[in-house]
Amino acid sequence: MDFQTRYDQLNPAQRQAVDHIYGPLFVLAGPGTGKTELLSMRTAQILRQTDTLPDSILCLTFTESGAATMRQRLRQIIGEDAYKIAIHTFHSFGTEIINQHHQYFFRGADAQPADELVQHQIITRILEGLDWRNPLSVKNNGEFVYTSELIRVISEFKQSGLTPAELRLVMADNQRVITDITSDIQQVFATKISKKTIELFAPLAEKIAERIGEENAAKTSKGGATELSKNTTSSAPNNTATTAQIPTNLPSSITPYAQVLALSIAHAAQEAIDANSTKPLTAWKNKWCEKNAAGEFVLKDFTAAEKLSAAIDVYEAYGNVLTERSLFDYDDMILSVIQACESHPELRANLQEQFQFIMVDEFQDTNLAQLRLLFDLTGDEDNPNIMAVGDDDQAIFSFQGADVGNIQRFRQHYHDPKIIVLTDNYRSAADILTAARGVITQGADRLENTIDGLSKQLTAHASGSGAQVQVQEFTSASEERAGVAQHIAELIKRGENPAHITVIARHHKELIELLPYLYRQNLTVNYERHDDILEQNIIQALDKLARVVMAIHQNNLDAANSLLPEVIAHPAFGFSALDIWQLSLHAYKNRQLWLESMLANSTFQPFGEWLLERAKDVPNLPLEEQLDKLLGLEIDAGITLIDSVQRTSPENPQTPSAKKVFDRDSSGTHSGRELLQSTGEELSSELRTAIAARASSDARREKRSPSKGSSRNSLAAHYFSPEALAEHPDAYLTTLESLRTLRQKLRDRATDETPTLADFLEFIDLHRSTKTRLTHIRPQASALGGAINLMTAHKSKGLEFPHVFVIGAIDSAWGEKVRSRSRLIRYPANLQIQPAGTSYDERLRLFFVAMTRAKTTLTMTYSQTNDAGSDTMIASFLTDHTPAIIPAADTPTAQITVAHTDWSTRLSAPTTTALKDLLAPVLETYKLSATHLNNFLDVSRGGPQHFLLNNLLHFPSAKGPAAGYGTAIHATLAYLHNHYRATGQLLDQPATQHYFDQQLSQQQLSPVDYQAYQQRGQASLQQLQASGAVRFSRQQQAELNLAGQQSRLGEARLTGMLDLAEIDQAAKTIQVTDYKTGQPARSWHGRTDYEKIKLHKYRQQLMFYQLLVESSRDYGHLSFAGARLQFVEPDSKTGDILSLEDSFSREELAKFAQLISAVWQKITTLELPDVSDYSADYKGVQAFEEDLLAGSV
Repeated sequence: MDFQTRYDQLNPAQRQAVDHIYGPLFVLAGPGTGKTELLSMRTAQILRQTDTLPDSILCLTFTESGAATMRQRLRQIIGEDAYKIAIHTFHSFGTEIINQHHQYFFRGADAQPADELVQHQIITRILEGLDWRNPLSVKNNGEFVYTSELIRVISEFKQSGLTPAELRLVMADNQRVITDITSDIQQVFATKISKKTIELFAPLAEKIAERIGEENAAKTSKGGATELSKNTTSSAPNNTATTAQIPTNLPSSITPYAQVLALSIAHAAQEAIDANSTKPLTAWKNKWCEKNAAGEFVLKDFTAAEKLSAAIDVYEAYGNVLTERSLFDYDDMILSVIQACESHPELRANLQEQFQFIMVDEFQDTNLAQLRLLFDLTGDEDNPNIMAVGDDDQAIFSFQGADVGNIQRFRQHYHDPKIIVLTDNYRSAADILTAARGVITQGADRLENTIDGLSKQLTAHASGSGAQVQVQEFTSASEERAGVAQHIAELIKRGENPAHITVIARHHKELIELLPYLYRQNLTVNYERHDDILEQNIIQALDKLARVVMAIHQNNLDAANSLLPEVIAHPAFGFSALDIWQLSLHAYKNRQLWLESMLANSTFQPFGEWLLERAKDVPNLPLEEQLDKLLGLEIDAGITLIDSVQRTSPENPQTPSAKKVFDRDSSGTHSGRELLQSTGEELSSELRTAIAARASSDARREKRSPSKGSSRNSLAAHYFSPEALAEHPDAYLTTLESLRTLRQKLRDRATDETPTLADFLEFIDLHRSTKTRLTHIRPQASALGGAINLMTAHKSKGLEFPHVFVIGAIDSAWGEKVRSRSRLIRYPANLQIQPAGTSYDERLRLFFVAMTRAKTTLTMTYSQTNDAGSDTMIASFLTDHTPAIIPAADTPTAQITVAHTDWSTRLSAPTTTALKDLLAPVLETYKLSATHLNNFLDVSRGGPQHFLLNNLLHFPSAKGPAAGYGTAIHATLAYLHNHYRATGQLLDQPATQHYFDQQLSQQQLSPVDYQAYQQRGQASLQQLQASGAVRFSRQQQAELNLAGQQSRLGEARLTGMLDLAEIDQAAKTIQVTDYKTGQPARSWHGRTDYEKIKLHKYRQQLMFYQLLVESSRDYGHLSFAGARLQFVEPDSKTGDILSLEDSFSREELAKFAQLISAVWQKITTLELPDVSDYSADYKGVQAFEEDLLAGSV
């Protein structure tokens, strides 16, 4: 439909919002009221009615899927201009600003993200440096008590947008007020509360208010606030020396403590007077006060201040460490943009100029930092063009820092903006809306209760045919699950599409417990699981195997002995139970370690020798290569038997030590254990020789034939066989993704030294000791059309389904009986930045969201007892405002029993039908890069099959030393350009060499490789700088990431990062440079087949970049001035620094674009051609590309 047709279909309130273009606007949009259409139509209207360019409109939302939906809707309305509009999540917007204005962030350095483990390590080191008297230095069982709490607190500080200095201002002002009022509070509550107490209590509010007025007058007369004494925060309650001090101005988001305290006292006093009761005073005292060591009442906020002040110091130290190490955490993506805007007026002004219109979706989910960013973007204008769309009744993400109070702050900051309320609901039947309103109106903190004349009563416009709302009661939790599963099965039997049915729960736990009952009904389930990869079988097996190898290397043979049985018993290694039993008996009978017995047994000897070889690798190989060998990921995809273990005949040992071993052992004087343990810190070569010699001798005596436990058996062969992929593709991909995630986390981990196997094991141990999950989110059967949906209430936000089941509707999960954990570090009353996810109002809103996902039928279920047999109660908000409860029905016991028997197997390996279905979620968001394209086209390396394995399945592989060297060189060159852009100064050679050394040290190279590449890189960089081949300009942007630029070529989504982009805004041009290490080329015509393929890829990469830039949102208006390859290393013969430049005709680009489209079609349909008939050379590559263009393959 065109714009006008869509516009005519809008209701009056939607039209009013679409037409209100200028000035601040807030749209209160209840569930199902068409806010996505509204946002899209208003964007189109701005473009129609003003001369605003698409890239001057900024749309912010909270999920990538929400952003994609908005862009898709806009594309239907305004066409390709939709890709020019800046549609972002808040964090992707922050990332975009950092990428485009790198000089303002991290001192121009190339900062890296700090994951949870790095955060934990930084906090632990800070705590280790604290004085023992610091309240945060407490330990329990050798571990710091406050580590995890501090990580949470620092995140909340950042989400509030407050710096350490601002927090200290708040604390100082609070303590001044507390000090001033403490003696009065102690006087009021010195005796038992009575009616006379009311007379003493009520004047306290007025007294505080009078002092606020006096202070304001003093500030006015003095022309502003004076600096607070640093001693204020530690002053005692009876110290009144600071009473006359005037607080520095507080951050705009903070209400002065005096106002909050006075208001609470006034309310309690008025309630006591109105009710002629002292109960309100007792409630106030219990909430606000506690006794100190002297037995006197003091404000709780005074007691909590010591820990909180110490936490602010840790917050500051943490930030300093991040800066020193060029790290940032997730919350910094927004906070750093705020700080840059407020520290650099020119950046703030340019962003305000760039974004003339701002629209924010799901505004109720913003936190204080996001709100502050919006205030920075709109500046000090009296009438900024900002529209926010939200609904206080759907504010459910406070656990992520969201603050529903931001709606009121929006109204205050923009001086009572225009408010439009959408109440026409196009989703749910009237009965569903009635039931939902009965729940939500029980909340106290709602806009309807604070804005006069505001009504949010929703009017149903959806068909009421077949509508039904019911509450179903069950006797037990197991019967509830069985009943829900049976109800769903009956719906499907009656012809209902399974995809139209959704089960919503409060937590994942309830959904997992429901799964076996659904499987019992032969139902296919669409459920996104959050897997901890440390719980995956292959990771646990790799962990155990690595510990065995490390123990052997360190000669900790008792540890190795205790781990070996579990390792050997793993089915990957093919040993039978009988063989293992015989090995155990042999070791016991001969008083040997298992490793000794293995080496003397022909069945286990190859595996034992392989373990010794892996132990020998520990100090010699990079970590990733060691892990590859432990997994069995050598080039031939199996364990390669290494015959370098020297075997010596026991009759003629080569060394005296070896002879000594055999003599002593054969005499029975010493056991093998003693011999192994006497060798010192490392497993000596003599001992290896002796063990191998005995193994050869004993094996000959036994004359046993090799068994299935051969060198070809490995973890990789077990988990990644063709049979495993064919029979259980979901388990195959989960295992593969676990390895990929583990490898990526190891690469991302910040370290100054080459990681070792010991570091790997420490990495695993740290995650387990800190209870930090290594999470991979994977969908189950999400690509299948015939699957019912399972999700939490939070996940369901923004979705809708014809039939909804809300399970587990008991008071201990949703209502007033939910238990919340007390916090170790508490915030004062005027600093409410702690997530309020456990509040009753929040849970009401969450249940309201779950209810309003339903279009036709809504079924809410609960049980009278839980799995432990304890009584439960229906959620209190459902007792009076929903249809009559359907009483418990009989559920066959046999069904429940079978479900309990079935559940473990079915949950650990749910059945899926095809690889296409499993890769569908990946392909939904997949973007094609130049590297991926070349991998697909290069038939000399497997072509599409190689692409599938490495780029879609992400099969893990060790990073070679050459690739690590290239990474260090690129990082150094990017740093040079960023430094020049930020300072206008060239970095000198010593500083360049130092930075390169740092980068190279992070590439996990062996000592030998590190030394070789260090010398090579230093020489190359020195010559490159001296040659003048690389130009430096403040117009250049290094490592320009275009991933978020919405670049498209037809249906193909493109992505990429440019090593260097030189943007001339005056001439409106962009030129791209790509740096290359390795042997340089003088022309585009290679001599060898390898060179031809390499240069062919390079040239196509530059063409790809031109198409990528030209189709990008922010750079597509620039004229592409050319592309070049800049070789970093000199020609080996002449010593020259070389480069290659090229330009491409429109005809050539059009043909290449056609090739990209053909490849895209093959990828997205997974119709990957068989390239076995093409020659594995340059001609084969050319022939394959031509066939793709012709559509004959």
